[in-house]
Amino acid sequence: MRWAFICHLLVSLSLATFGLIYLLRSEFMSYHAVAVEREWSAVDPNFQILILALMKVAGGAWLATAGAMIVLLFKPFREGERWALWAIPAVGLTVTATSLYVTLYVAANTSATPHQRHRRQQAPMNRFENPYPVVASVPMIRISGAESVEGDLLTHALVVRVLLVM
Repeated sequence: MRWAFICHLLVSLSLATFGLIYLLRSEFMSYHAVAVEREWSAVDPNFQILILALMKVAGGAWLATAGAMIVLLFKPFREGERWALWAIPAVGLTVTATSLYVTLYVAANTSATPHQRHRRQQAPMNRFENPYPVVASVPMIRISGAESVEGDLLTHALVVRVLLVM
């Protein structure tokens, strides 16, 4: 259970980080520029407002999800509540599955990918500029010995974080 706690905590902190990045951005990311095939300055000001609003909604959703996961981790999960074993990954999947869907949709319908820089940028992309923490919550069943507090079969969730990096 300790490893499950650590994995869930890492995912929660990652989601919070990406949420803050999106909430604090003043323009879209470099791969957004590739998707729309124009620099931020060339985007109509009304569309800039709309894009920033949508980015802030996504950032807020990631931040709220991270907060919910952390609360569930530090109270019911640590107290051994069995429902928390499934509630934490379920909460995380609501926002991360949507993020994965949107990432794949953009990649399939534009020339952009989350790790792609705009052609005019020379500097390598910062690793923390990737806003798509694709998180898969994998149910994992572990057969425990007699020494296990839970008995013969212990079910817990292992959260695997996959970063879309270059």
